[in-house]
Amino acid sequence: MKNIDLEETYILNPAYKFRNDITSMVITNEDSLYFNTFEQNDNVASEFCWKTHPLISYLFSFFDGSHNLINTINLISSETSVPDEELKKAIIPFIENTETLIFPLLKEKFATSLPKNFLIIKQKGQAIRNILKGIDVQEIIEKLDLSSARCEIPNEITFMVNNKCVTNCIYCYANKSHKVENPITFERIKTIIKEARLLEVRDFQIVGGEFFLYENWYELLKILRDNRYDPYISTKVPIDENIIKKLKELGIEKIQISLDTIDNDKIMQILNVDNLYLGKMKTTLKNLEKYKIKVKIKSVITKINDTIEDVQNLLNYFSEFKNLIKVSIAPGDYSLYKPFSYASRKGDLEIIKEFIDKTQDDFPYPLDMQSIATSTIDLSFEERKASFDKRSICSGNLTSLFILPDGKATICEQVYWHPFFILGDLNNNSIMDVWNSNKSLNLWNFKQEDIKSESPCHACKDFTECRKGKGSCWRFAMEAYGFDNYDFPTYQCPYAPPVKNNIFHI
Repeated sequence: MKNIDLEETYILNPAYKFRNDITSMVITNEDSLYFNTFEQNDNVASEFCWKTHPLISYLFSFFDGSHNLINTINLISSETSVPDEELKKAIIPFIENTETLIFPLLKEKFATSLPKNFLIIKQKGQAIRNILKGIDVQEIIEKLDLSSARCEIPNEITFMVNNKCVTNCIYCYANKSHKVENPITFERIKTIIKEARLLEVRDFQIVGGEFFLYENWYELLKILRDNRYDPYISTKVPIDENIIKKLKELGIEKIQISLDTIDNDKIMQILNVDNLYLGKMKTTLKNLEKYKIKVKIKSVITKINDTIEDVQNLLNYFSEFKNLIKVSIAPGDYSLYKPFSYASRKGDLEIIKEFIDKTQDDFPYPLDMQSIATSTIDLSFEERKASFDKRSICSGNLTSLFILPDGKATICEQVYWHPFFILGDLNNNSIMDVWNSNKSLNLWNFKQEDIKSESPCHACKDFTECRKGKGSCWRFAMEAYGFDNYDFPTYQCPYAPPVKNNIFHI
């Protein structure tokens, strides 16, 4: 057992919260106004949503900061009749744990997880926290159902404000050809945000198109923050000083700026902008520093700007600023909506990756480069399976919901208006009506026999475990095999056939 000071006061990490999910409890991150995953923290798990038993939440609700550890254990013991020593053995592993801990609940034949640093030392001045916020644990126990990984209430919602831009990027992944005839009204969006708050939805994000081309952007930010949400703003618009002042007034502390190169001729080619654009973006960065708004930079590499000189000039320029919290370099990957003629050669990207790995400590900000999309077809079955098993969880229609500019709801922004993935219409229906619609539930319970016979998924023995486990990326399937073959596996699957489309850097 760890050597833990029983006189110390430990609290549930403020980065985490329990949420009522009707038939279970969920452990997830705190609402984004209080914990935003924009800035990565290695000491905290982020962007997760795990079902757990309501008794787990009841047990840890005593760690509200009102008592030291020994008194908290005594209090739990008096409430539950579990001996102190048993409680110590059960609780101490979750104090400053360095990794996620998974443990079985044998009666329910269910394994639950709790994230790293789950219980931490209470800092001076931290208030006592109402962890359960009036949740009726017994009511949830009476409805308990841990048989499905899908949340009963979405944990994250994203609203795509428009599909308009001030740029026309050669690598754009967005479906900007779809004409939005009747955008969802701002009044309706306000109602949806308030409903999300009542449901204790953890996060409500906004994306474009272009956020600052949305007529009600200021009012939208205000109502989101009033409802405990801190939206992640990403823009390619050169924003003027007045807009930056408004952001500051609202309490916006960070923003993502996309800038691919500081070569004027090249940025004009990549973004299809005029020769004044780069100068305006440089002014934007200076004003963001002036008003002490933190900036994350996203830079996309294409065959136009894929030299070491291009990257080094860009990174040296960013070094002038003291408000940068991260710079991410990303290869311009395959787009469903643009010809892949902008692709850099794999070898050139590897040279850049090697340069970044060697020099990242030379720059005054965290720096990384996203992985290069390469074919796995030459790997052995075992190698492909090992890689596939480590894939990220697909959150679409599992924990998250995506609202398109016209109010239609889908599973994620990458599939846009593809009719197979439209779950419902939020113009006239509530969040819960759409989340529990026949379309949403049928998509989650997608039957293997409904998959076309040409797809390897049609007869795969791992179908249920795969699709109802981490899931298979629908977008990757469409990129590799075409829009109509969304029910094919992702190209990363060890059973996947050779791709039909040229989606890799070669």
